[in-house]
Amino acid sequence: MSAVVKSGSTVKRTATAGSRTIQQFLSHLRGAGVDWVPEPLGFDDSGREILSFVEGQAIDGVPPEWFWDEGVLVDIAKRLRQLHDASISFDGTSAVWNWESASPAEVILHRDFAPYNCIFRKQRFIGLIDFDLSAPGPRIWDIAYTAYRFVPLMPIGPLGHAQSWSVSPFNTEIMIKRLDAFLVAYGLGAQRLEYSTADVLAMTIKRLDAMIEWIKMRLQTHPNPGLAENAETYAEHRAWLSGICPVERAKDA
Repeated sequence: MSAVVKSGSTVKRTATAGSRTIQQFLSHLRGAGVDWVPEPLGFDDSGREILSFVEGQAIDGVPPEWFWDEGVLVDIAKRLRQLHDASISFDGTSAVWNWESASPAEVILHRDFAPYNCIFRKQRFIGLIDFDLSAPGPRIWDIAYTAYRFVPLMPIGPLGHAQSWSVSPFNTEIMIKRLDAFLVAYGLGAQRLEYSTADVLAMTIKRLDAMIEWIKMRLQTHPNPGLAENAETYAEHRAWLSGICPVERAKDA
């Protein structure tokens, strides 16, 4: 949502209130071995934030068939876990984020770990960009949204659909199996973490509710037909998820 220009091997962006903290956070991540995030390069004379350019393909539109390979899904889950684990040691004492923190503040969330912010090269994940929404919060907040986008947890539609970002090429049974694979991969690590399918589905609904509410508030001051359409899509997805989520079905019983 800010002006972005490519300048040689760098990207220059209009700075936000949280830009300095985000630069510090990116430096921390790279120092902790997460070398697939942009390198923070400070600010130019006009105050714009400078980051290294990550060359590759972002998935924004109809995903290629290779994107749905389970190996891609598992790799994304492992990357999310690596990012979260590395964030724990970040000293956020004087941090200023662009977004409110959520409780419990287990890790620093990316909040938008989605295909359009992931960079691929030769069908392999090589980088994650756009940390503007980062802020402390619970792991499951990121887990739910990333699974929603990559499983994906959406109404069933044909592969190659004009709006493939809003439908899933899999039936519900396969989606749940893919979600299980995602959660198992995320759970592996120095400390074994377990998240249930039911809890993640319930959290995905909460995430959609939060996005719908944010869009409604923003539309009051920034009319945008595309944003309004997104809210409608999220509402449709929420209704569909409510039909397969055990927690939501128990509420309606």
